[in-house]
Amino acid sequence: EQRDYQNKILKRLEDHKQRAAKLPVKDYAEMEEVVRNEVPVLQQEILLRAADEGTELIAYALGKNEKLRQRLTAEKDPIRAAFLLGQISQKVKLAPKPKTAPKPEPEVKGGAGNAVTDDFSKRFPGAIIE
Repeated sequence: EQRDYQNKILKRLEDHKQRAAKLPVKDYAEMEEVVRNEVPVLQQEILLRAADEGTELIAYALGKNEKLRQRLTAEKDPIRAAFLLGQISQKVKLAPKPKTAPKPEPEVKGGAGNAVTDDFSKRFPGAIIE
C-alpha cells in the first residue's frame, strides 16, 4: 500500500514535469525554483497531491506572484492550504499570445468623382438627382 502511494506520487510528479515542459513560457524553471525555495514542503506536497492537472500553472502563478506565495506560505492548516490552492487553480490561466493582426488595407479615396454628376452639378447648381 505504501509502495502504491509512492508510485502515485511519482506518477503525478512525472505528469507535472511533462505538462510544465509544454508550457509556452521561457521562465518556468526559474518560477518553479522560486516556489521550491519559498513555499514550505507541506504546501508543495498538497499542490502535487490535491491537484490532478494544472499543477504547472499553479506553480507558475505562485512563482510569478509574491502575494500569492506569501498567502500560501502563511497558511499552516493543510486543509485551508488545499482550499487556497483550489481557489488559485480556478483563476490561473496563461494569457493568450497577442495575435499579430494584419495591417489594415489603406483607405481608398476617390478624387475624380462621377463625370455625369459633376457635369450635371455644373449645369444645374443646387439640383438633386433622385
